[in-house]
Amino acid sequence: MAEPTPTARRTRQFNRQVQPEGDKEEDTSWLLVYLDVITLLLIVFVILLALLEPEEDDHREGLGDGVLEGQEHILEGDPSVLEGLPDPRDEGEPVEIPAELEEAGIQAVGEEETLTFRLDDAVLFETGQAVLQPDGQTAIDELVPILEATGVRLSVEGHTDSLPIATEQFPSNWELSSARASAVLRYLQQQGIDPQRMRAIGYGDIRPIADNETAEGRAENRRVEITLHFGAETPPDDLPLP
Repeated sequence: MAEPTPTARRTRQFNRQVQPEGDKEEDTSWLLVYLDVITLLLIVFVILLALLEPEEDDHREGLGDGVLEGQEHILEGDPSVLEGLPDPRDEGEPVEIPAELEEAGIQAVGEEETLTFRLDDAVLFETGQAVLQPDGQTAIDELVPILEATGVRLSVEGHTDSLPIATEQFPSNWELSSARASAVLRYLQQQGIDPQRMRAIGYGDIRPIADNETAEGRAENRRVEITLHFGAETPPDDLPLP
């Protein structure tokens, strides 16, 4: 029997190495990430549809008329002007969110044109500090796909309780709340969120959502909020971006 030629041997070797196209297995791991993002987007849009239902504006018109007409009791500082106004702590309705966000210590509150995610400062920071902790980074990571997908303007807002702080780094709650908001904003930027969409604001203790007279209320007031603004495409000119 004749010995195969070198060309024939190379041909047989090539045929053994080439795997038929139909036998190759496709890598479908990217589909899981894609489906997760789509699911989160659907949840956000369902929330928005519920929040953006038309409401009657009669009470708003009635509230503004007296101010614009210059009624006497307003000019005289009559306390009755404040009667009937909403409590400053009434900041929207709770929104149902996926279980993984709740497990990360995140709450959501919706208003007409905004959706706010509240993060407990105990998860994000150590007491009196503004360095983002690993658990805080993990919690924020749960929100990143939603923040990326919506593409709207973001406000990162820091809040404290009413107990004063006076350290060399943070002379007051203003500095502490601002530093915490900036720390969260920087981390969001590191995760790929466009900095042109974001602004950091420190409110100190002037926007409580609970009673500062109790330990539970103070714990609830210490928070960072990430608010999605669906009613405006660009940030106000008087609030410079970082």
